[in-house]
Parts: sequence; structure tokens; C-alpha cells
Amino acid sequence: MLDMFASENRRRDEIFMGLINRLTPQEFTSNQANSIFSNANAVPFHVAADMSKIIGSFDGDKDTRIIEKWLQAINSSARLNFWLNNYTLQTARAYLRSPPIFWFDAKKDIDSWDSFKIEFRKTYTQVESLSEKWDRMRARKQGKTVSIMSYFYEKVEFCKKLSLTFDEAKEEILNGLLSKEIE
Repeated sequence: MLDMFASENRRRDEIFMGLINRLTPQEFTSNQANSIFSNANAVPFHVAADMSKIIGSFDGDKDTRIIEKWLQAINSSARLNFWLNNYTLQTARAYLRSPPIFWFDAKKDIDSWDSFKIEFRKTYTQVESLSEKWDRMRARKQGKTVSIMSYFYEKVEFCKKLSLTFDEAKEEILNGLLSKEIE
């Protein structure tokens, strides 16, 4: 039985090599035909998916949370799709809008995704003081049209940035909840 499978595989390989030899120019040798299929000569091939729903464009908004989410979307897409460094950089450029696109074009020293992130953060993020973080966290209240889950996770994010304990975070979250009894 095994001999039959082995001979069938040999016959299939011979047919396949014959087909390759007929379809390739005569100057190709058998070794060249075999090397076409080796990984050593493989050229990276990337299919570009529509990333507009995942990444979104950046127009210069100075909100640090938006900037970090935008950079994270590009990082996640790059890891998921095994993008090369220069492809990741050019993808980021493709999703920049005016004025950030002019900023990027003027920055001739940006030659990698890592250098882009460093320069981008220097230009577009603002360092929030501790009191500004507290003010933003305390100002965050659940609106009438905001789901409790949306409010909760956003408020938790603020509390994490302030390194609040569980009890402190719980109190701050409860203080911002919309009471249904008020209506």
C-alpha cells in the first residue's frame, strides 16, 4: 500500500516538473525551476486591506487619548498584518490630514515607524498636569444618552491615570453616575 502511494507521489511530481519545464523558457534549468518554490527566494507579499474603518484619519486633534488610540490602531494593524517598518510608516502618512501631513512632509529625518511615533508625540501630545487630570476625571459625568458601560470604562481609564485605589475609583465612578431618580 505504501509503495503504491510513494509511486503515485513520484508520478505526480514528474508530471508537475514536466509541466513547469514546458511552461518556463528553455534557458531555465531544473534547479532554477525547483528554486522558484523555495523559501529562500520568497518575496514578501502583502495584501492591503481597507484600514479606514480601523485606523481613521488624524487631523491634528491635540487630545492625547485620541492620539494614543490612533497610534495604537496603526500598531495593532501592523502586528496583525505583519507589516514591515516602512509600510507601517507610510500607512500612518496615508491617514494624516492637513496640517499633520505638512508636518510629516517637512520632517525629513523621520525614516522609521519608531522615529515617527517619538516625533509625533513630541509635536501633538500635551503633558497633562496632575490637577488637569483630576479636573477632567471629576468633570466626566454620565450624560442622559451615554450608556453606563461607556461611562464606566471611560471613568475607569481616568482613575487608572491618577493611580487611584479601588475604593477611591469606586467613589469617583459613583459620583458621576446619572441618577434615574432625578428625572
